[in-house]
Amino acid sequence: MRRRELIVAGAAILAGGLTACVPTASANGRGGDSVLTISTWTAKEPGLKDWWPQLIAGFEAEHGGVTVRLREIAYADYQQQITTQLMAGAAPDVVHVPTPTTTLPVWAEAGFLLDMDDFLAGTDILGSWPSTQKVMAWGGRNYGVLLVDYGYVMFYNEAVLAAAGVSVPETPEELLLAAQRVAALSGDVKPFAIAADNSANFIRDALVFTTGMDAQWASDGKWAFSDPGVVKALDLWRTLGRDYAPQGTDIAQKREAFLTGNVAMMIEGPFYQATVKKTASASLVDSLQIAKTPFAISPGDVSHGFSVPQGLDATKEALALDFVKFATSMPMMEAYSQLVGSPVTRPGAAAALLDDEQRAVMANVAENMTPIIDPSMEGLRLHYFDFTQIAGTSFHKLLMGTDDTGTILAELQSELEKAGITP
Repeated sequence: MRRRELIVAGAAILAGGLTACVPTASANGRGGDSVLTISTWTAKEPGLKDWWPQLIAGFEAEHGGVTVRLREIAYADYQQQITTQLMAGAAPDVVHVPTPTTTLPVWAEAGFLLDMDDFLAGTDILGSWPSTQKVMAWGGRNYGVLLVDYGYVMFYNEAVLAAAGVSVPETPEELLLAAQRVAALSGDVKPFAIAADNSANFIRDALVFTTGMDAQWASDGKWAFSDPGVVKALDLWRTLGRDYAPQGTDIAQKREAFLTGNVAMMIEGPFYQATVKKTASASLVDSLQIAKTPFAISPGDVSHGFSVPQGLDATKEALALDFVKFATSMPMMEAYSQLVGSPVTRPGAAAALLDDEQRAVMANVAENMTPIIDPSMEGLRLHYFDFTQIAGTSFHKLLMGTDDTGTILAELQSELEKAGITP
């Protein structure tokens, strides 16, 4: 595939028109001899809205005459806007990369991102970061630094499970039993929630089950959706999503259903705990808890990282790289962990979470998680949008169709092979 086609494919992942991105003021309002621009979709998110000013003020204090400007772009528009800016040579000096497992490959393949191997050789990152750093690499070269990875956790309503007479599930079988017991209660509370829309969250919700149940849906460069373990894992996800969950919910509706006490259980990223604790009603908040997912393997994912665009002048490039180094330093990563209440990629930076029982669950799960998409699956990573279109159709058939799970997954495997998409 030619570079231009890859660029278009990447931009197509997020539909909608382009909107203007307006730079915000620097953290302390100071002018300067040099301006460093950074893009993000997180400037107003809980915890992060406190971390960004601290990060920017600290960097400006160490770099006299430098002003950092944060470009806020709505998440729904983010990837398309950054792709357009990269194509035009007008990207921010530091690019905040969302879900880099599937976002970074298109930008790196198109030649938009700076090869950061020489820079990383002068840091402790390659020697100390966990293997999830590989999502910031492409074709054997590193094009960024991963900031946050995490293990999924089980969110549960303690009062509802107690009323149903079940403990927090620790196995897939106990998860199904808990759903059945909650369903038998009188009232409107649904047992479980998934993201059942047409987004990447829909696919990820299902892959949590395959990873957690050690079901290998790709092996030796080939798809293996017909594998009995994969069929079993996705059949459980299908049963929960079809028979025990609200129908047609997107990621926001899924989370809201748990937050308002209308759903007893869901599997989500640990970062949502901050929203639960800050916004759940006083009558519910103490009952909304988290635990390890009910699987032998803890499924996980990567959240975001920093890259630098290709083509900056030498002075600006050095400044951008220095910002990445500062942002991923121990003090800044400790601050991130404490303010956001979430694990981070830098080892040891989330140690403060261990002092809180709930946050300790997040930290321990993150340390032992297995990514739901292996970074080595470069065919899938590069063509993830096409994969989600085909897999999404099949997964919706699982929720709404009547054919058995094995038949639907065999069809999925055949469609992927016909499309020429390989892991």
